[in-house]
Amino acid sequence: MTDLSHANLGRANLNHAELSAANLNHANLSAVNLRNAVLRNADLSHANLQGADLGSAMLRGANLKGADLQGTDLSGANLSRTTIDATTKLDPKWQLVHGLLTQGATNQNLNGADLSDANLSDANLNGADLNSADLSRINLSRAKLSDANLKHANLSSANLRGAILSDADLSGADLQGADLSEADLQGADLSEADLQGAGLSGTNLSRTTVDATTKLDPKWQLVHALLTQRAPNQNLNGADLSGANLSGADLSGVNLSGVNLSGADLSGANLNGTDLSRANLSRASLSSANLSGTDLRSANLSRASLSSANLSGTDLRSADLSGADLSGVNLSGTNLNGADLSGTRLWRVDLKGLNLSGVNLSRSRLSDADLSGADLSGTDLSGADLSGNNLDHVNLSGANLSLANLWSVNLRSANLRSVNLRNASFQRPRLGEIVAGAVWGSTERRSSIDIARTDLSGANLSGADLRNTNLSGVHLDSTEVREAQFGNGLGLSEAEKLSLAKRGAIFDDASGDRESP
Repeated sequence: MTDLSHANLGRANLNHAELSAANLNHANLSAVNLRNAVLRNADLSHANLQGADLGSAMLRGANLKGADLQGTDLSGANLSRTTIDATTKLDPKWQLVHGLLTQGATNQNLNGADLSDANLSDANLNGADLNSADLSRINLSRAKLSDANLKHANLSSANLRGAILSDADLSGADLQGADLSEADLQGADLSEADLQGAGLSGTNLSRTTVDATTKLDPKWQLVHALLTQRAPNQNLNGADLSGANLSGADLSGVNLSGVNLSGADLSGANLNGTDLSRANLSRASLSSANLSGTDLRSANLSRASLSSANLSGTDLRSADLSGADLSGVNLSGTNLNGADLSGTRLWRVDLKGLNLSGVNLSRSRLSDADLSGADLSGTDLSGADLSGNNLDHVNLSGANLSLANLWSVNLRSANLRSVNLRNASFQRPRLGEIVAGAVWGSTERRSSIDIARTDLSGANLSGADLRNTNLSGVHLDSTEVREAQFGNGLGLSEAEKLSLAKRGAIFDDASGDRESP
């Protein structure tokens, strides 16, 4: 703990200083520059702070008992949980701010109050009367202002990010340049309000009152219209709706081809039959949205959240779904030809019977997905997590499974011809099923299994039963084969047999006896 008690620091430059928990009691800090300084839990009792600049300083939990802060600039300073007493000298404006932070202002009359530049983040101002108050440049981020009277208030350049303003009266308010991103304005009255240049990304504008006198940038006028008016067959080709909160909106049948919806909130929206071809939906939230029958050809859905969305019958040809969350989605009848699903989350997704031939599923998470009957021929599954899958009889010919996680996967009778299993990860008890179609250690004889030209380089086949398996052209470089049973080595050259035997593989001789090095 820094001990500066009784220190003379008058007019010192302590801009951005780290003084958390410092002992500054009785210190002379008159006219000192403490702008953006961190004084969390500091002891400033009886300190002289007259004329000091504490703009945007962090004073949370500081002890200000007996301190002299007359003429001190506290604009933007965090005064939450600070301790003052009857001997603390604080200008009236900041006394009011401190009171609002410590006692709240529910239903309090603050008509015409000057709270400009104050930091009231997280404050409870529900129902407060702030009619005509000066709130310019105020920090009200995450503040509760439900049912508040902000009629004709000056909120220009205010920080209202994440604030709750549901059913608030903002009629005639000046909100020019204010940051209202992620704020809840549901049911708020914005008639005659000036929101020119205001940031409304992610803002909930549902049920807000907007009239002809409301000054709202064209982009947000369109968003408000889409939330409040049915717009069937409307053509919005190429429009900019990035960051818009359209959750629960009915956009069925709307032409949104080429529209910029990056970062937009479309959760629970009805997009049935909508044309979203070539649309930018990167990082958009589409959880639980109805996208059935939607045209999403060549759309950008990278890193989008589509959990529990209905994508049945959707056209996703050549769409970019890289890094998207598709957990729990309905993909029945979906066309994924040429789609990029690399790095996607497909946990417990029903992919039954889908044609995924040639689709990029590299690094995707497919654990416990239903891939029964799916066509995975030529599919890129490199680095994918397929753990727990039942791929019995699935066509994997020519697929790339290098570095894939195949723990607890059942690939019995799957078509593995020309598949790349280089450095794939297998769980020992299932390895026989994966590679040879036989249970580990089983003596049951089966017809010849064909995995010709498969790349098993680096795979761990120790103890696997590969008898009656066609290994013609199979790459076994760096493969762990200790105690693996190769029978008569079907498809292997004598040189290959010798090399494998030296590494611990077991072969049957002509009389049926096993030989090992």
